[in-house]
Amino acid sequence: IQIITKDRSLFTARALIVADGANSAMRRLLGLPQPDHAFAIEADIAYPCSAHAQPAVFDYDALSNGYAWWFPKESSSNIGIYVNDISLLENNWGEQLKQFQHTYALHAPVIGKMRGAAIGIYGTHTLLSHGTVLFCGDAAGLASPYTGEGISYAFYSGKLAGQATMQDLVPPNEAYQKNMDS
Repeated sequence: IQIITKDRSLFTARALIVADGANSAMRRLLGLPQPDHAFAIEADIAYPCSAHAQPAVFDYDALSNGYAWWFPKESSSNIGIYVNDISLLENNWGEQLKQFQHTYALHAPVIGKMRGAAIGIYGTHTLLSHGTVLFCGDAAGLASPYTGEGISYAFYSGKLAGQATMQDLVPPNEAYQKNMDS
């Protein structure tokens, strides 16, 4: 792999490890399809309560193909929704979040702005490598489609991609695939 930076510096490497998220710029540059996507939106609300007095809530009946959550914090609460099929929300994310707030009587204003993000989930477009370009985490599409959890998969795939580039006898993409399969 050879990379030329904006200032014309040239870097050469055995492989390029890419961890640039669910909307991977590197996949776009290479003309590859983006990973399958799920979506999460969250907000902090002015609803203080102790995490010791009120446990976190995960409501799997709140949405079709997803769930909603409420994490009490000391001076506020965090609420959010996750769906593994964006079309199910029909872009009414804010309304879905307000409905969840109403269900749990969390009548408090949002602090700041709602935040949303695409999540690269395991599916038909999961891609570990393209030649000696190794994809990790959301860029590979490794998050769980059921929960949206991806941090552990991102760390693990990054570790295995790094190990694969250190092996001299096997091409990095082959070593990475073998490491991920085991």
